[in-house]
Amino acid sequence: MRSRHSVATRLVLAIGLGTTLVFALLLASIQWYARHMLEQDAVTDARNLIQSTSNQIAAILDDTTWVIEKAAVHLEEDQSGGTALHSLLRGILDNNPQIYGSAAAFQPAAGGGPSALYAPYAWRQGAEIAFRDLGQSYDYLQKDWYRLPADEGRARWSEPYFDAGGGDSPMTTYSVPFYRGRGEARQLAGIVTGDLELGWLARALSSVKILDTGYVFLLSREGRIIYHPVSGYAMQRIAPSAEESIFGPGLGQLADHMMKGETGFIAHTTPGGTKVRLYYGPVSSAGWSLGIVFPERELFRGANRLTFVAAVIGAIGILLIALVILVVSRTITQPLRDLAVAAARISGGDFSAVPPAGRARDEVGDLSRALIKMQNDLQQHIRELLKANSARERIASELGVARAIQRAMVPRVPQPFAGQGVVDLCAVMEPAKEVGGDFYDWFWLDERRLGLAMADVSGKGVPAALFMAMSRTLLKALAADEMDPALVLGKLNAQLAADNEQNMFVTLFYAVIDLQTRCMTWVNAGHNPPVLAPAQNEPRFLQGKRQLVIGAMQDYVYQNATTQLDPGDRLLLYTDGVTEAQNHWGGFYGEQRLLATLATLEDRSAAETTAAITTDVNQFAAGATQSDDITVMAVHLLAAPRERGG
Repeated sequence: MRSRHSVATRLVLAIGLGTTLVFALLLASIQWYARHMLEQDAVTDARNLIQSTSNQIAAILDDTTWVIEKAAVHLEEDQSGGTALHSLLRGILDNNPQIYGSAAAFQPAAGGGPSALYAPYAWRQGAEIAFRDLGQSYDYLQKDWYRLPADEGRARWSEPYFDAGGGDSPMTTYSVPFYRGRGEARQLAGIVTGDLELGWLARALSSVKILDTGYVFLLSREGRIIYHPVSGYAMQRIAPSAEESIFGPGLGQLADHMMKGETGFIAHTTPGGTKVRLYYGPVSSAGWSLGIVFPERELFRGANRLTFVAAVIGAIGILLIALVILVVSRTITQPLRDLAVAAARISGGDFSAVPPAGRARDEVGDLSRALIKMQNDLQQHIRELLKANSARERIASELGVARAIQRAMVPRVPQPFAGQGVVDLCAVMEPAKEVGGDFYDWFWLDERRLGLAMADVSGKGVPAALFMAMSRTLLKALAADEMDPALVLGKLNAQLAADNEQNMFVTLFYAVIDLQTRCMTWVNAGHNPPVLAPAQNEPRFLQGKRQLVIGAMQDYVYQNATTQLDPGDRLLLYTDGVTEAQNHWGGFYGEQRLLATLATLEDRSAAETTAAITTDVNQFAAGATQSDDITVMAVHLLAAPRERGG
């Protein structure tokens, strides 16, 4: 366990991993840059190769197009046939060795020409030149080399084809229409052609070297393979929409881009599983496209070799760095381990343990001296802590006594409550601390009048408890001599406001209920409004003039309010610890929830009502820390016959 969490191990891991990460990013950058540069070089080489091939092909094609177009002009101007026509065709072959054969195919009965199919054709037969009439062999009017330029009215190259039995070689034919007549009388007289043997092109492309195993291929504008290093593909036509082709799965659409004369550089996997980069672009006016295949393994060989060598060197460097860190860190961590042993003994209570290297002039020496000072301070702190614990226990004991005294100060409601058969009463109080600032009280003023009080002193703890005790004592003493609530609170306010250097105050609801007339006279000195639940209606807050809190202003004059109660009415007095109780999410219990809870307790006794409300408040808080005292008093007027009289 020590070896996995020691300082030396963490230094090696932290610095080693950091260095490895930086070096890995550097290697990735080198790899990316090298591959990018190699790609750019490959694109440049491919572009130059296509330009060179295009120039070479254009030279041959342009010579052929010039000769055949000149022959078409001659046939338009010179309408003599027979021997002169044969001489023209022979001259084309004699003077242009790249042309394999040439024909002059006439449109029947056009411009004074022959009325039947007539197409003299001259071709090379060994060292000689042979002639024959194509019109006697087949209907050349339906052949593409005749029909397409005739319909389009322009010269064009035919799709490459393999001339079996003739030149036994790939060929393409250049066809030029010629006309007779002028103006509206001008009409097609025929087509003059030149057959160009493409064997030279295959030989030229096969000599092109692309890395070790790369190659080139040539595609016609209609998707026919003019050249491919695999001879079995020659002269095959590719369906552009096919998903499977010689290009591999999913790249049948590549033929579309090449046939449209577009240029591109793409990553591709061949049918054999070889990853390659493929560059393609147009090479001639015939609409052909050249594809150049670079195997990725060969294209990026230099970049991969450079990355591998750099990775090996970096790994060796990282290992050396880790070894140096390990050796150096051990010379530093040994004194730290000795200090750890001494600290463990001290933490176990052996304060006689002496930390090592106390005279050293480095950080370890500073730590050792700090540990010695801590040892002395800890002994002193333990002595002081024992004294503080003793004092705290005395305070806790005294607070417990104060809590018991405070609980004894508020009246305990006997059950059943002796309310002369017309009133049921119960009250509960839960201080937020050992002692609190809330208090309630009830007392008989005479045989028919019952005094009720609910109060909340500002602040918490012992000061609030002392102020609460003084306020309750004065209130009860004043109420014994005065029946009028407003006068009682006026005198109480005057006495508490005098010499109130701590600026404390108390919110107080005080009411006197005549149990014969059920008329309640009350004053609300800044306290939460009580809830009145009439027997036949929904609970509501008892609204009235909310007057100044007790103890704030000495000469304040309070005013009474009266409320007529009926049998079955319920009155609920409470402090803000109920409505302002919070849960863990910061939500408040609130006044509306209090009304809703009280509405469900219509048939409950006063004791059951107070218990249900405090339980609901605690369930809402769900264990959250109680921030204020919770005090509730329920007063129920029983449904007994009303007595009349004094």
